[in-house]
Amino acid sequence: MKWNQQELNQTLMEYEVAADDVLNSDYSLFDSNLKRFLHLLKNNPYMLYVNEVVLPDVDFIQWYEDACKTVKSMVGSGTLDWPPDRRENLSMQLALLKHMEEGRVDPPKLCSKFMYAGKYLDDCVSKVND
Repeated sequence: MKWNQQELNQTLMEYEVAADDVLNSDYSLFDSNLKRFLHLLKNNPYMLYVNEVVLPDVDFIQWYEDACKTVKSMVGSGTLDWPPDRRENLSMQLALLKHMEEGRVDPPKLCSKFMYAGKYLDDCVSKVND
C-alpha cells in the first residue's frame, strides 16, 4: 500500500471525529455512531490495513464466554480480562464493538454483567465507553 500523507491525515481526522462521537454518545445515538465508526474501519484503506495486517486475530467468542463465566449474582460482578498485549487488547475491543453492532452483544446486558451503572441506559452507555 502506498501511503499518501494528505489521505492519511484525512483518515486520522475522520477516525478521531467518529471515535469521539461514539465515546460521547447517549443511548439514543450509540448504535448509529457505532455503525458509522465501524463503517470507517471496514471501508477506509488505511484502517483496513491496520485491521488486517497490524492487528492480530483474536478469539472473541471464547474470551467473552470465559468472561461470562465470571458473572455472579450481583449486577456488574463479572470480570472482563483484557489481553495484556496492546495490539491484542485493541483487537479484542474492536471485536466487542463489532459484536455490538451485529446485535450479538447487547450493551445494556454487557453493562449489567460487567459494570454497575444504575438504572438509566445513558449511564450504561457511558460505562461501556469508559
